[in-house]
Amino acid sequence: MINQALHTLDLLCWLLGMGERVRATLSNLTLRGVIEVEDTAFAAFKAHVPYTFFATNAAGASLPVEISLRMEGGTHLLLLPLSVQIDGEVVFRDEDSGEVVKACYGVSHVRLIRDFHRAAANGTHFPIDGKEAAKVVRMILAMYRSRGEEIEV
Repeated sequence: MINQALHTLDLLCWLLGMGERVRATLSNLTLRGVIEVEDTAFAAFKAHVPYTFFATNAAGASLPVEISLRMEGGTHLLLLPLSVQIDGEVVFRDEDSGEVVKACYGVSHVRLIRDFHRAAANGTHFPIDGKEAAKVVRMILAMYRSRGEEIEV
């Protein structure tokens, strides 16, 4: 969670709000003896908008980050690393990002780092400070504490 899936959970937190309560299960299902941490995580967050989260680094193939949101009226919003779909129709595609990156990661890291450098050079505020970053860390620590029970974040 803390290494591989942190950014995806942070994005969910930004889109849907910080979880207030969580029930989570983290385990090492297939990579025992290979890694010392969990390889799979599942969490159900209670927030203003409840949401679930699943992450694994134990897949047999490269899986892109995918955020799938079902809206109250049934609309399906799908956020992929280089595109956005609404009800199966591509409404945005980043075909010419000018960046050389793995498609499964998208271009966000490169752009975010560039924005940070620009803010530092110009002496302007960068919106992701320690206080903002601590939110997702608190959510992850609560996932670890949960052990399958619903707890407060």
